[in-house]
Amino acid sequence: MAVTIYQFGDASGQGFGSSLALRNVIYYGHGQWHTRHADESSNFHELGNLIFAIEDAHSQGLLDNAELFFFTDNSTSEAVFYKGTSSSEKLFNLILRLHKLQIQGTFMLHVIHISGQRMILQGTDGLSGGQTWEGAMSGDLSTCYVPLHLSCVDRQGHGIKLWVKEWLQKEISWLTPIDWFSNGHKMGYCAWTLPPAAADAALEQLGQSIHKRPHHFHIVLVPRLMTSQ
Repeated sequence: MAVTIYQFGDASGQGFGSSLALRNVIYYGHGQWHTRHADESSNFHELGNLIFAIEDAHSQGLLDNAELFFFTDNSTSEAVFYKGTSSSEKLFNLILRLHKLQIQGTFMLHVIHISGQRMILQGTDGLSGGQTWEGAMSGDLSTCYVPLHLSCVDRQGHGIKLWVKEWLQKEISWLTPIDWFSNGHKMGYCAWTLPPAAADAALEQLGQSIHKRPHHFHIVLVPRLMTSQ
């Protein structure tokens, strides 16, 4: 049976922490860096913490047949993961270690950069300082802090449509997911409001629509989450 897992990791100063939500249970860990790693860069700490957290979850069997979404507030960790390399030898060795773990394990990994404010609200930011009672640590589901499945209209309501109408000054068709495969290829003025997790599928349809009718007008609105996709 396949499962989707959200995991968060954060390193701050001399501390680090991570949390993982699985079947309404929160697994977490936190600690202080060993002296041999204490003076490394913040990028090393963030990426290292990410790898240690995934390795620990993998060793416990939590990631078997899983699609893992790992959230970090360090953009370098996201960048080197998708690039697959780094000019820094230490970061390169870490990312190589992570990709080897993917090959050996039975899970699919996405590394997603989020704002520090989201990390604070979710509670993993506090773990690096030894606080275990904030956000998800108090029992809140981790998914509510990173709504990858919601579009900007789902999140902000009718106000976003009024904002577009105010500056566009034209009637426009607001597409539903079903419309991506039909009306989005026909209508002259279309607004695509994409949930971050479905953006790649929608943009593929948008590309086909533009090739067929390059003079049509499209607006694409996507929340700033999962930008690597």
